[in-house]
Amino acid sequence: LGDDSNVIRVRIKDVKGLEVKSEVNRINGFPWMLTVTRRSGYLHVNVGCEKWRESAVWRCKMNAAITVVNESEGAKPDSKKLDKVFGRDKKSHTTVFYYSTTARSRGLRVSNLNNEGSILVEATICVEGKSGDRCRILETFDFFSPSKISDVILIVEEKKLHVSRQILARHSSYFETLFYGDFKESKLSEITLEDVELDEFLILMNLIYGTEVAIDESNVEFVLKLADRFHVKRIMDAAENWMLDDDSNLNMDLYDKIRLSCQYNLATLQDQCLSQFDEIYEIVELRDSDAYQFLTEELKVNLFEKMISLWKANGNR
Repeated sequence: LGDDSNVIRVRIKDVKGLEVKSEVNRINGFPWMLTVTRRSGYLHVNVGCEKWRESAVWRCKMNAAITVVNESEGAKPDSKKLDKVFGRDKKSHTTVFYYSTTARSRGLRVSNLNNEGSILVEATICVEGKSGDRCRILETFDFFSPSKISDVILIVEEKKLHVSRQILARHSSYFETLFYGDFKESKLSEITLEDVELDEFLILMNLIYGTEVAIDESNVEFVLKLADRFHVKRIMDAAENWMLDDDSNLNMDLYDKIRLSCQYNLATLQDQCLSQFDEIYEIVELRDSDAYQFLTEELKVNLFEKMISLWKANGNR
């Protein structure tokens, strides 16, 4: 793939356990990647702009034509056109650069493909209306050095983190009570936090401080754990919203979403997960999985009622 070529191709020779990524291809100054993933028996084709790795403020409009061909069976190409604005929202720190489409027609259901079959996925991308392609990405906050706004030290795994009482108290009722409540810690200049991993805590701190650190599949679970422990509602909401956005969390397992929705009482996410069960066997598979032990009794009842509804919808009485 040459630089500034506007065509990205991925060829899959083995459809089992599928997830294939193209090399990064620079188109009109912006880096793009094509990812093909097997989910729920179908191929999901995703166009991703990797500009977030290079710039803090950027935006562009993409027009793309996605073509999927089952080469082994000689099927006709399955094409879809996409139009999307990509960018980075500094205020919410939400990445909005993924767009997914499901290739469902013309024999592209993975279970129907020969294991030795070959699939060609091609994306022709046109980038226009771009901005911010020369900006540098913002660094994370340096908590290891004193700053003008730091006035207390948190010790995590024997490392001293210089933080602001006001910033943490504004976003966390836990820290508000710790710093300004009637506790001895409110008068201390250094406070030790037990049972916290430094790397994970730094992610939470950067999210609170509003740096370019973003919630993603690699950190969403421990972000929820820490945000719940330290009562940071804004980050809890942000993590739930990230999981609700299917374009962002394409590779996150549905069972993990259900488990987390029950563990942290994420009602909206729980409702969305429930709506994604379209077949009775999918609910049965969930019941036999490790995730089932985390389900609330209320959700189990809702799943049973949905199973009855699906059973009736199939013509049973």
